[in-house]
Amino acid sequence: MTATVVAPQLGAANPLRRLGLIGLWGAPATLIIVVTSVLLRLATQFHGGEPVSSLPAEVEHAARMTHRLAATGVGLLAALALVTAYRARPIAKALRVAVGAVVGLTLLLAVVGRYATGYGAMPIVALNVMGGTALACGFWFLKERAASPDTRLALLPLTALAGIVGISAVGAATSFARMHGDRAFGAMHLWLATLIAMLAVVAALRHRHCGLPAAATAALVTAQYGMGFALLATGRPLYLTLLHAAMSALLALGLVSLAVRGGVVRR
Repeated sequence: MTATVVAPQLGAANPLRRLGLIGLWGAPATLIIVVTSVLLRLATQFHGGEPVSSLPAEVEHAARMTHRLAATGVGLLAALALVTAYRARPIAKALRVAVGAVVGLTLLLAVVGRYATGYGAMPIVALNVMGGTALACGFWFLKERAASPDTRLALLPLTALAGIVGISAVGAATSFARMHGDRAFGAMHLWLATLIAMLAVVAALRHRHCGLPAAATAALVTAQYGMGFALLATGRPLYLTLLHAAMSALLALGLVSLAVRGGVVRR
């Protein structure tokens, strides 16, 4: 009788563990895609209607190769997540939705990425950045949810997370406008950032019992908000703008952890 009870438990745990590992690898791989994409875009200016990179040729080549390799890895991990979820049926609805989101966003980015080259259309660039941030969150959700499958998501960090994903598109639109010599969307970005920063800080304080995710979220949002003003004061140097974008994605992952770990256990 003991063997009959233990075996199903092990069988149920293995797919969760595999999905957790997929999420653990997929999130940083997606962050590499986001950061290299931002680097290539921020280093580009238009001269005579043609995009010209200010990066040294070898740096630009390394960034593009890293981007492609990471994108290939993410595609394989998304396919592996789909196969794992299919074989593990039935699995929790939240995990099914997360796997579907990971697969769907991976396919979307594969299509959008083809049109983002050349930076000719603002909506495409904004969708590319927002989709990349959301995909990293989807992978990280798999990692967190596989470890805590029996909780309801906490609403406050989830709301702040939606704001972070949304403002990533506004940030991309702002940098796109500057690339073309315009200063549009700057005020919108600042006001939205203020609101989202307040939400994220309140979420971190509300769920401070979560320990490291709460502390990391509070530290990241404080650094991010301060860095925004530093960017305005220093004329947006490339390294600082790139760090700002990377920290925004890390903040989104912190809010995913808070949303899952700060949730109430289902009865």
